Amino acid sequence: MSTNQAFIKAYRHDPPRVATPSPPPPTTTAATTGPTRARVRPPASAEPVAAWQSSVEIVVANSSWPATAVVASPPPLPLLPSQTIIGKRPLSSFAPEPAVAPAPLVEPTFTPETTISAFRWPPVCRALWERFGGEYEHIAETLLARSGREPGRGDVIGVSSLHAGDGATTMLLCFAVALAARKRSVIVVDANFRAPRLAGLLGVQPSTSWQDVLEQGLPVAEAVIRAEHDGVDLLPLDLRAPTAREPNGAKLAAGLQTAITAGVLRYAYEIVLVDLGAVLAPRSFVTMSHLIRNMRIEAAIAVTDPKHAERDDFTVAGELLDETGCELLGVIENRTA
Repeated sequence: MSTNQAFIKAYRHDPPRVATPSPPPPTTTAATTGPTRARVRPPASAEPVAAWQSSVEIVVANSSWPATAVVASPPPLPLLPSQTIIGKRPLSSFAPEPAVAPAPLVEPTFTPETTISAFRWPPVCRALWERFGGEYEHIAETLLARSGREPGRGDVIGVSSLHAGDGATTMLLCFAVALAARKRSVIVVDANFRAPRLAGLLGVQPSTSWQDVLEQGLPVAEAVIRAEHDGVDLLPLDLRAPTAREPNGAKLAAGLQTAITAGVLRYAYEIVLVDLGAVLAPRSFVTMSHLIRNMRIEAAIAVTDPKHAERDDFTVAGELLDETGCELLGVIENRTA
């Protein structure tokens, strides 16, 4: 034995050896001439294995846990050669199927936080509708022809003026009336951060505005005002807060909450009319370009007063909107007395 082997043997603790008991001799009789066979005790029951039954606890769906277990014995079924009897099963395998499908994560309906009877429409809108109702109905048909291209999603249409004061906000309200008359779900959105006017024209003073949604991340429904008898909803800007004006409006228009607002409104309304402000006003167009891209406004209608327009204004406005990916559907001349 080497020195290393002796060292290992000295410090290794081997378990004590236990003698292995020898198996008892087989019991034989004088008549035994061949090998012995083990004898298996038959089961206490005389029933065959195929008739074995199990009992499980039945939990009725939509009911409280029963005070006493309800035991049911299913009728015996013959076992196929490939089947195996299982005496225990996990509790989850006995769970009943849900009676109804689980509720979706997002509510399918959109309910505005504020509901009023009706807006106080400006007299000029009533006068224009009485005189040019047929033209507004034609515009409504044009807008509805664009909607419904994506199932379950509405269309976002921008309404802008070439210059400030051309009357785009008034035209937008007349479009909304024509769409509501056709029993279409429509909402008007005040996105003119330079001069928000929709809430004032409709005679409401919002306690929560779209600005609060954009700055604080509030749900869009908290800022929407619904007029039940008019069939038109409003998402206003806060007339009292000067921070809604430029240049803060451009920052809000480029934010994530603006895109979220557009997504919510697309699924809640068939037509979303957005007051964009003036195309040819440099500061307004910066905000407008953010709104068009962020809200995915694919088409717009421009309004102009011929007294303010110059020869190439229509061309310039069309080129500016085209650069943002927005199609100019047409230009409406708003002639004031």
